[in-house]
Amino acid sequence: MSYVAPDTSYKETTPVCIDHGQHRRKNLGSGGMLELPVLNLRIVVPILGLLILLSIGAAIQSHFVGDVYVTKNVQSVDASPWAKVMQLASVIGSLPVVIAAASSVMIWFLYKGQRPKSLLVIAAVMTLPIVSVVKELVGRHRPTEEMVTVWYDLDSLSFPSGHSFTAVVIFGLFFYIAPLLVRSINAVTAIRVASITMIGLIGMSRVYLGADWASDVLGGFLYGGVALGFLIYLHRCHIELSRPRTIP
Repeated sequence: MSYVAPDTSYKETTPVCIDHGQHRRKNLGSGGMLELPVLNLRIVVPILGLLILLSIGAAIQSHFVGDVYVTKNVQSVDASPWAKVMQLASVIGSLPVVIAAASSVMIWFLYKGQRPKSLLVIAAVMTLPIVSVVKELVGRHRPTEEMVTVWYDLDSLSFPSGHSFTAVVIFGLFFYIAPLLVRSINAVTAIRVASITMIGLIGMSRVYLGADWASDVLGGFLYGGVALGFLIYLHRCHIELSRPRTIP
């Protein structure tokens, strides 16, 4: 009787990916199971579709139905303290201020030796030029004094609102990373409430000052939300990839 030796040669198996709930699970062999977050297409697709329609409409029309009505109602609040709040909110939402705020957070993470978190802040800042590209593609001009009160004479384009985009990306990021910045629950709550408040005030200030139409602000919020959502998705993927694996 002849002896047949068992096959001990190594056979490489192809990693298997299957959708499982809100995650994508991969069989990594000795590396264990890896679950990566997957994008919820039921949310992503409608938002992207709305963005496309809104952008096309803004490229065709100088303003949408209701833009003038909304602006005049917002500007009807004729109180000196409120006007100062709107001016201050617009300044806080300006590019130099938000970059300074983001840089402070980045430096804090670097000081704490948390380089990956600092890279997340840098990535958020790097998304800000996107709005300038979209503005040039759409080419919508800002509100004029013939229709609403215009506080400042701006020569740049209006859709999507750069202040609104920046507010959602930067202050939305602060909302997300609040637990990474501080440990106190009260401090986390304070940062998140302040972040949401600033996003709302900055968006409203652009309409109040006659710098943007309400539809421009909406576009800025949506574009900023997409950019922020993508950053959060990448961060969660990084967390999963960095997690130690156990041999099954």
